[in-house]
Amino acid sequence: MQWAGHKTGYICEDLRALVAALAAAAQKPHNLLCLGEFARLNSLDGAALNKNAPVDELGGGPTLFPGHSFARLDAYKALIADPKTPPDDRAYALYRAVNCYAPASVNECDGGDVAKSVRAGWFHTLKSDYPKSEWAQALKYYW
Repeated sequence: MQWAGHKTGYICEDLRALVAALAAAAQKPHNLLCLGEFARLNSLDGAALNKNAPVDELGGGPTLFPGHSFARLDAYKALIADPKTPPDDRAYALYRAVNCYAPASVNECDGGDVAKSVRAGWFHTLKSDYPKSEWAQALKYYW
């Protein structure tokens, strides 16, 4: 699969550069956000390959891979909660976290559900703490 990344908006490297960056610093905010962009733009949220088949079905059983599957919303929540996240990255994480529920208030990003009051808090934090960011200006609603 090839992915050219973003040249405008939230800037992300191509897939080869992103993989190298993730290998070097998997928890770096920019890398997590770009991995989220790759998943979002390639419709990988909730992909069947992220889930194990039931034990009683062909191919069922525990995973052989350590860790857990990637869920964009979990990454956004971690970046929002981390006071060390750079302001531009935190603003983008807030923007994307709110948009996980657009337009029908249903989480399209995987990673579990979040109360509407929390989503409203993300929206208001984005609007009040980062009002001049392109992400605050682009976001008109929360769901």
